[in-house]
Amino acid sequence: MKFFREIIYLLLTSLLLVSCDPAKLLVIKADSKSGSSVTVYTNNKIIPFGNKHDSTKMIIQVPLNDTTNKIFNFGIGNWPNDAIIDLAKNIDSIIFRGSTGKQALINKSELEVYLKKHRGGYAGSRLTIEAK
Repeated sequence: MKFFREIIYLLLTSLLLVSCDPAKLLVIKADSKSGSSVTVYTNNKIIPFGNKHDSTKMIIQVPLNDTTNKIFNFGIGNWPNDAIIDLAKNIDSIIFRGSTGKQALINKSELEVYLKKHRGGYAGSRLTIEAK
């Protein structure tokens, strides 16, 4: 009986620990009321669970067709610095248009600093690219 109880505790503890991992998200959003927008010039390697050898260029634009945000789910976990560096390698530039004017991030080090600064959520699991 004691052995059965220990197995139950082990299973419940394992489930609790596994369920605590947050979703690893990249959120691109713009405030539609202020007329702001975000345009990300990147390649297809940024798409989660996609073909990592496909370097076809793509443009992610928000807002587009009444969509004020796009969310990419990269599985579970957080965004450590090396994952942010890998993500920044695949982004050519980010253009913000908002009430304060136009801002462009082109340099890879600028992109890394911006993404690291905008890492948040539970355990640093959310990267947010936002125009205000």
